[in-house]
Amino acid sequence: FVSYESYRKRKDGSIFPVSISASPIKINNKVKGIITLYQDITERKRNDNLQKVLYNISKAANSPISLSQLYSIIHRELGNIINATNFYIALVDKKEDKIYFPYHQDEKDENFPIFNFSETNSLTVYVIKRRREKVSEDCKLVVSE
Repeated sequence: FVSYESYRKRKDGSIFPVSISASPIKINNKVKGIITLYQDITERKRNDNLQKVLYNISKAANSPISLSQLYSIIHRELGNIINATNFYIALVDKKEDKIYFPYHQDEKDENFPIFNFSETNSLTVYVIKRRREKVSEDCKLVVSE
């Protein structure tokens, strides 16, 4: 019996991870063939990567580093599972009615100004107010308004 992981190519050309298990078929103690099982493990790999990222962020959050260093680690780690080329962390001060951006990396904008939270009509405020992490349909609504 043999078991290992590898990558295969789909008909559309995309590469995906597989688990391969193989076992000989014996008749009268002679190998007459091999049974091979391929299993798509894309979801398992995705979940493993997510767990690794969450662990690394948690480990960093519990270590004696500055917030600036922590934000940078969060950005780097999230970049392992999503496109984080343009990334920022927004903090809301409800007493002051302000939204701050203590960490930001953006291809176009170098400075992220401080906004009045209640008066700003931005996607960031929209997401924070609705407490949703996935807003693709909502973004279409806001952009079209």
